[in-house]
Amino acid sequence: MNDSNRGLSSAQRRVLWIVLVAALIAFLAWLIPKLLVKDPVQVLEEQLRVQKGALILNLPPRPARYPGTVLLPRLQNAPVVFVESDDTALKRGSKYKLGSSHKSEGQATGSLESDVLDEVAEGLEHLELEIEIPRGQVVEMLVSDLLARLKSSTIAADSNADVVVRSFEGPIRYRLARRSEYSLELWKSFTDRLKSADFADELVEVKVGAGSSSESEVTIQVSEPVVFAYVVSPASELSGVQSIDDAQLVPRSQMRSDTQAAVVGLLKIGASKLPDATRSLRETGPGAEAALRQVIRTADPIRKIEGVHLYMKLPPPAASLRPERPGSAGSDLRAISAAAQRGGGDVAFLKQALGSDDATSRLLAAEYLGKLSTRAAPAAGSLKTHLVDPDPAVRIAAAGALLRVTPTAQVTSAELELASEHPDPAVRAKAAKTLATQVPKAEATLLLERSANDPDPTVRRAAEQSIRRRNIEIPTRASSLERVAP
Repeated sequence: MNDSNRGLSSAQRRVLWIVLVAALIAFLAWLIPKLLVKDPVQVLEEQLRVQKGALILNLPPRPARYPGTVLLPRLQNAPVVFVESDDTALKRGSKYKLGSSHKSEGQATGSLESDVLDEVAEGLEHLELEIEIPRGQVVEMLVSDLLARLKSSTIAADSNADVVVRSFEGPIRYRLARRSEYSLELWKSFTDRLKSADFADELVEVKVGAGSSSESEVTIQVSEPVVFAYVVSPASELSGVQSIDDAQLVPRSQMRSDTQAAVVGLLKIGASKLPDATRSLRETGPGAEAALRQVIRTADPIRKIEGVHLYMKLPPPAASLRPERPGSAGSDLRAISAAAQRGGGDVAFLKQALGSDDATSRLLAAEYLGKLSTRAAPAAGSLKTHLVDPDPAVRIAAAGALLRVTPTAQVTSAELELASEHPDPAVRAKAAKTLATQVPKAEATLLLERSANDPDPTVRRAAEQSIRRRNIEIPTRASSLERVAP
């Protein structure tokens, strides 16, 4: 066998080496720019001198991200304690100018830590991003002030709570541009979603086609100072810290949010236990109201009622939401809310909504009628029919509403038992008071025994008054002075 059959000739080896070297050069020419291009968040971290991976961009800007704001990881990092921009404990540093740009493919929006942009930008490629902060400031609060705030808040005592320790404030402008390779159809879908997004701040201005590239760029601008970025620390780690610079920071990767999961967590805590549950709901992220409606429909009876109470605290809907066909009102929660808040309350409309095929609509109508108290007396008959509603949450709500709508009417032990399960302490206390004069003593004893051990002191006090009035002996009951509510 000759040499040509045993291996490559020297000429062939030279050609092969040339091909390999050319391929390597081409690969390095592609790779090196990729390695040199930095994510815009990394650029801002360097400019702001923030620990790598800890800066959280608040874009589009949402309020309540000033130092002292408490975030609960079990609520998907929704804020539960709020600090306003004019709080006297906040300290602001000197003004500075900074910005970053990013032109690599497939990453421009993925680093924005924004629910809106993350939702609409999934799979987007070929985008350019520029961020500019012309007059930025660092905002801090002394560690001693942070600890005092945390100590004074019951909800902040949660062992897993995080607290904003440093914020970065200023007017901001950022631009997203479509590169030529990107689909016009997908870009239009993206910009339509962006324009319709709820930014929770009227100062935010969204412009499509604001530059020379016409419809191929979006500019989002906030002319007044807002918190555009912040860092957080575990609240439990602050006690031994002398300076914010020494605080342990939570990685950005752990601060993602999920609106629906946040709403579920909020209802598990109970809206009545949060200082401002409505604001916490709004700031869980875009689509919080829709997520709440979905959770209400699938929750257990008590959480359903808690959810409806939270829904009732949302800003009132437009008066024009009243349907032209009243027969369709029951399935429209916003229409029911509009009816309840119109004038002194549209009792006829709410009464009709009790006949809806949708259990959540019946529940909302019953709760609103109870809130209207004796003004809703014309709906008492309809409420009575729902004491046997197929949905247990509606049964509880109807019983609670009847106690307030017809406070002097005769009630049964079954009605009071339902009302005693209501999540609103005022309703349970009303049921306990009613047991002082109504239903047979043996039945009242069973119900008052439960009320005497209620976690709420107002319910326990009402039960003790009824127990004394009816001369009932319940050895197992705990005095409202002895028992501490959880």
